[in-house]
Amino acid sequence: MKLTMGSLPDFPDREIRPANSERQFDRFLFVSAIHLVLFFLNVMSEAVTANVTVPGPNGLHMVPCSLIVKCVGEFTCQILIRKGNTVANARHILDLLSLGAGEGTVLICEASGVDASAAIQGLVELFSSGFQGHAFRDTNQVE
Repeated sequence: MKLTMGSLPDFPDREIRPANSERQFDRFLFVSAIHLVLFFLNVMSEAVTANVTVPGPNGLHMVPCSLIVKCVGEFTCQILIRKGNTVANARHILDLLSLGAGEGTVLICEASGVDASAAIQGLVELFSSGFQGHAFRDTNQVE
């Protein structure tokens, strides 16, 4: 077979398929489109916020933080809790503990997503109840 400049060899026994990079690009476009749709779903649902005050003399310790994580686990929206410039993901107990929120600290709860208002309502009720009574338990009492 003689090849000249600008001519391509004939390979009749090979199937013509898109190059690997073309398939990767098609996959990239598909994944990007899905991410774009999810982004707009989150953006279009307005963020819901509420201020809550930390009850009890011990503030946000392990038990209240675990109750917060349990409460927000029922929802699919993104939930953040802010104390000043510090932001904590409400789904991560160590993030919540790192807030260092003592008694009387005002926190801003912010949720965005499909069930944001229900999530904020659940958090407000949890804080209002004194973390189901755990905020006011005597920690020095031996049971």
